[in-house]
Amino acid sequence: METKVDNTRIIIASLYFDINRPLDNDMQKIQATLAHAKGAGVIIAMDSNSRSTSWHDVITNRRRKILEEFLMSKQLHIINEESCYTTFRSSRGASNIDLRATNNQALDIVRDWVISDQESCSDHSILKYVLGNGTLRWTGVNTEGVRYKVTKKDSEKFQVNFLQLMEQQFCGSNSEVGETEELDETLRLRVAKAPNMETIVEELHDVLASACSS
Repeated sequence: METKVDNTRIIIASLYFDINRPLDNDMQKIQATLAHAKGAGVIIAMDSNSRSTSWHDVITNRRRKILEEFLMSKQLHIINEESCYTTFRSSRGASNIDLRATNNQALDIVRDWVISDQESCSDHSILKYVLGNGTLRWTGVNTEGVRYKVTKKDSEKFQVNFLQLMEQQFCGSNSEVGETEELDETLRLRVAKAPNMETIVEELHDVLASACSS
């Protein structure tokens, strides 16, 4: 689907990622959509069948690492916001597997993203958001201060720095963790044993600030 919002060309693509199929084919579809856009704004609506606390699910599965790294490398932003509802509900449980992602050109056009409480006649919830309207911006973005557009090389450098700093902070300077899944588990145990969350939050803030400035 193609439309125009605030004089910006917008392409909206809807994709289904089969949980029984490797993500490679589906990521190629995203790549093809971005190539077709040729500088236009892109909004991708995907049933990713991937679970991650990064998009406000309660658990993280193995597929999310592949998808997260791909989206980051393509400078795509997940606009899902935290909600008391989930994007998917069935007799087997509930999860947040439905994602909305935008490129830089569309990021300021999408705002007020919500999971609707309306009946959708399916296992998937209705996801609502507003496009455009000039001075209004998506409420999930902090519009104060400086914003940067980064390259793939910058993103990869940040990832390496951030992982190293996290290992040093939470696993010790001689750690050989090396894998984000193991670091996730170490951090989870650290949080569970912490007398209060303020110290953990301060440490995470310091690590993030150091990674951004290095």
